[in-house]
Amino acid sequence: MRAGDFEIKRTGKGIAEASKYTGLDTIVTVPEEIDGYRIVQIGAQFLRKSNKVEKLILPPSVEAINPQAFSTWRNMEAIEVSGKRLMSVDGVLYDGSQRTLLFYPPKRLGDGFVLPSSVSSVEQTAFQSAVSLNRIYVSGQLSSFSVDPASLPALEEIVQEGDMKSMKVSDGVLFKGKKLVFYPAAKLSVSYSIPDGVEEICSGFSSNLRMLSVPCSVKKGLEDNARGLESINVDRSNTHYRSVDGVLFSSSGTLLAYPSARKAVMYTVPQGTSSIADEAFMGASAMCVQLPSGLTSIGREAFAGSSILSV
Repeated sequence: MRAGDFEIKRTGKGIAEASKYTGLDTIVTVPEEIDGYRIVQIGAQFLRKSNKVEKLILPPSVEAINPQAFSTWRNMEAIEVSGKRLMSVDGVLYDGSQRTLLFYPPKRLGDGFVLPSSVSSVEQTAFQSAVSLNRIYVSGQLSSFSVDPASLPALEEIVQEGDMKSMKVSDGVLFKGKKLVFYPAAKLSVSYSIPDGVEEICSGFSSNLRMLSVPCSVKKGLEDNARGLESINVDRSNTHYRSVDGVLFSSSGTLLAYPSARKAVMYTVPQGTSSIADEAFMGASAMCVQLPSGLTSIGREAFAGSSILSV
């Protein structure tokens, strides 16, 4: 159903979803009622990709927003809403209890953001290309931070401002227990040593990072997050990973990840390598790879996106 600049979809008796806004305004106010239906949610396609909306004002009747909708809110500077299920503070969207950060407007002014101490969870879709955000300040109840570093391309560090019950920050990097949870995409360091005791890597690393040192404690996630480097150096006592000349292998002899920024025209895979993992050479700048006798398998897309011309 269409009413003016809004399309709605009935979701129950007397209630509906605002499924699409078709107008050209930069400030959009969603009515509490459209064509006799109370608006209780915002749909995934509410705004078109080409929209210029800078501010969205929602009625207190709105109880939910489809997380997929946030991907097109690229020009958003602020959201206003005050209800039982949703609330905004300084233009930033939270759930009604301010325990979950739902959406940070990408064009919000300021290069820093103080996460309220009441927030325990930051949703995966909370940040969408927030290119001006350099620092996030955290404290208090935070226990879940599910953000992809790529969605915060200018972030240099996370800063801990007070006590934290579940997570901690060290050298601008966020940890939870034995997991490295978030490494800022614009962290300036060219070398980084993962702290001893960390067992799992759950985050990619900065495009500035060139050399990564891995302690004996790391057991999981390294191969999925450490390709955009020049060199990976694993402690010799690590029982899950090993490195040979800066290249990452499993302890059983599988080549897991060739650092894509490694400066070499040719690479000779060491004798004794049993297999090459999926996407192992993805994005590699080497032009020629020499394989050893005894190699039994090469994984899917092992050379995808690389500069390799011959094997």
